[in-house]
Amino acid sequence: LEIEITGEAARLQVRISNDLPAGSDGASGTGTGRTEAVGLRNVGDRLSRLYPGAYDLHAGLRDDGRYHVALALPLRLDVGAAA
Repeated sequence: LEIEITGEAARLQVRISNDLPAGSDGASGTGTGRTEAVGLRNVGDRLSRLYPGAYDLHAGLRDDGRYHVALALPLRLDVGAAA
């Protein structure tokens, strides 16, 4: 499991990669043959509501045999600051 979090050009970048379990088909991470993981779809729905048109989410199996997720959000440094 590899996790990388950076702030670049007013964007928060999160990159995660992981080996797949033995027998997994890469679509759902469980080997059940589902075409899309429910959790990933739910994350996309929530991001659409919180950051309409302002986020990027990419996930899937790459040629290296690992599952990769890349998420970019607007970087807000004032969250939780006293008004």
